Amino acid sequence: MEPPPKRRMPTAKGMVPDPDLDGSEVGPKFARIQDDLSQLMDDAWGVDLGKARFSSPFLRVVRLSLGTGLSLLLAHNRRHVWLAREVMDWDGFP
Repeated sequence: MEPPPKRRMPTAKGMVPDPDLDGSEVGPKFARIQDDLSQLMDDAWGVDLGKARFSSPFLRVVRLSLGTGLSLLLAHNRRHVWLAREVMDWDGFP
């Protein structure tokens, strides 16, 4: 999951961004999601991250510890930031 990606995988249909989303909304929306994640981590203070488990929202049969889930999510988000920077470096990017 950590950037740079070693293997590219297609996005699941349910996770493809709305093509009509205004580009100026993407950064603030990502920041809000990061704030929500930060709040979730604050709320989990004192919880045993190795014992608390949940089902993956993407594949219900996969169960993860809260610690593993948060680590994967944070790495995935760093990957998004890395990819965005790569696109911004393309010739002709506005």
